[in-house]
Amino acid sequence: MKIFVCDNLFSNFNITGYNSLLLNNILDTNKDDCIVFFIEDVEKNYKIYDYLNEKNIFNHYFWSENLKELFEYKIIVTSIELLNDEMLFCNKNNVIYYFCEKKKINFNEKFNNREKYLFLADYDTINELDKSFFTKIYTFNNFHTDCDKVEFIRFNFKKNDIISLFDNATKENIKINLEIKEDFIVIFIHLFDNLFYDTLDRIILSISELKKTHKIYPIFYWPLDKEIEKNITKKDIILYNEKMYYKFYNVDIPIDIKNSEDIINRDDIETYNIKFSINKEYSLTIKDYLLDVLNKYLNDDYSIITKIDDYNLLQNIYMSDIYIPVTDNLSYLTLLSQYYKTYTIFTNDSNNTQEYCIFGDIPLINSNDYIHCTITNRIKKNLRVEDMKNSIENYIKNKENPFFLYKREFCEYLFG
Repeated sequence: MKIFVCDNLFSNFNITGYNSLLLNNILDTNKDDCIVFFIEDVEKNYKIYDYLNEKNIFNHYFWSENLKELFEYKIIVTSIELLNDEMLFCNKNNVIYYFCEKKKINFNEKFNNREKYLFLADYDTINELDKSFFTKIYTFNNFHTDCDKVEFIRFNFKKNDIISLFDNATKENIKINLEIKEDFIVIFIHLFDNLFYDTLDRIILSISELKKTHKIYPIFYWPLDKEIEKNITKKDIILYNEKMYYKFYNVDIPIDIKNSEDIINRDDIETYNIKFSINKEYSLTIKDYLLDVLNKYLNDDYSIITKIDDYNLLQNIYMSDIYIPVTDNLSYLTLLSQYYKTYTIFTNDSNNTQEYCIFGDIPLINSNDYIHCTITNRIKKNLRVEDMKNSIENYIKNKENPFFLYKREFCEYLFG
């Protein structure tokens, strides 16, 4: 039996990064020969779909549409404490695969004789205890590969359908189609989640300063809303107070059709096509904060996209001159952007990011300021406005530099 221990539910935030490796490992295992534990802040164990239905409708939809292969797997949402209790009674012949931060792992000596494999998280490092405790440690950077127990692995990036998506297009033509002036430097800022308080304002202020001397057009992508189109039958319709609703998981979606009672009673109409949107849970205060800062410092000279559209996302990454992913985690998208010859400015400084940053920059490396992030409970380097400004300006001034061109071409060789 294989046991997978993970600390992030699959979502459209992380499916292209660390969790894609987890997904591949799960699907390579027979469903009857494994159990998956996702660590969350819960007081009891949940089956995955019970948890999602109760806690997160948007992610429930994501799982149902994109992770159908996992439907028959045994997947439990648990807490660190509940998991530790359960693991003590697991069969000692079970093999454990950890896809989580080390602080969530129980280094109990009772586990010493079990097979245990660690896929090192972005900001974790390896010590002597790790080398004696784990059967094998897999790392995504060469920094830690100093013994036989540690193995460097590279992201399997060769997804031909994505790589070749814009083979017959150019950045300039897409800019024209999107009505963006060719002589503008387009900066695409991708907000992976809501944890951007200590990063986004630095990016905005940097762009605001640079717009005084350079032609820059910023595009902000904050994925909040998903448009859905479904064909439903009469059996799917709920009639309440002379109004029709469609039950989407545990949310009632109003169906805007006139004469609803007549339609329900008619026999010649079997199906209806409906369109509606679902929204990720987010704070309106965050949205107001973001819009206020954008309008104050960029004077409406920007665009913001909140509709989730994977093709539009990839098109903007391809078309842009600079891509700034606002996330602490390395993702296939950040590698894809470099293959697309889009200069990538990372907002984290993990060893994994340093390993993969070929055509891009990591402004945090130059920072000597530190802050405590209450969300991750981690002391991290503070991204300064000047560092981000220098990083953007460095590209603008050197984009035709032969060394920059070499790094851009090398990305195509490395990732393609």
